[in-house]
Amino acid sequence: MVNFDMMVLAGDILELKALEFFRVISRIQKHVVMIHGNHDCHLCLGKIAKKLRFVHYIRQGWVNLEIDGEELTILGVSGIYGKEKVSPLYFEDKHLIRLVSKIQESCTKADIIVSHVPPRYCADFLPKGGRGGLEQLLTLMDLCEPKFWISGHTHVLAVEKRMKSVTINCGYGYIGDFVLIDTKKEKVVISRLFLDVVNAEKDREKDFVFAIRKTKSMRRISKLIANSISVLEEDWGSL
Repeated sequence: MVNFDMMVLAGDILELKALEFFRVISRIQKHVVMIHGNHDCHLCLGKIAKKLRFVHYIRQGWVNLEIDGEELTILGVSGIYGKEKVSPLYFEDKHLIRLVSKIQESCTKADIIVSHVPPRYCADFLPKGGRGGLEQLLTLMDLCEPKFWISGHTHVLAVEKRMKSVTINCGYGYIGDFVLIDTKKEKVVISRLFLDVVNAEKDREKDFVFAIRKTKSMRRISKLIANSISVLEEDWGSL
């Protein structure tokens, strides 16, 4: 519906529906930059990026891309903050310190930062009120001076100016929330397509995912799905 040059996905993309996601994303043939959230098969995202040359998966780091004649540096921070939690779905202060050190050593400035968790007071509104952003991420804003910061996680579609950066929250992507960004004119449009919302109480697949997420089965199943992606053909017409 929209003619775009690059798609940015800020996490919580596919849960266990990695094969369906691969099928859709393989047809885009334009740059896709993605990070993982706390509801993603990160192994699957890595496999998909290896299979599709135009897909760029970032865990903690950055990529340099030429988009419509414009050189862009895009820095990504995957996962959510949680002390003593299982990596890589979670990160701690030590991971941010390591990333900050790399940025300082390379004198990197980012045009766009993508994180699953928003920085504090940067389009980090919560559905029931209040704010849910992470204060530690503001260090990256000071260091990299991004034009745009794209995030998700808190589920409220919003745009907010912080210092020199336009901060954006993608909201509930699965019900049709999305944001259009014109990097050259520095314009942002937040949008919502009205789609049918999944009824979690009646969706057995969602109940199943919720149940296994609390067990070690999630990791085992994620590995199985990731391995299945490795043997897929990019041309789905041959399957």
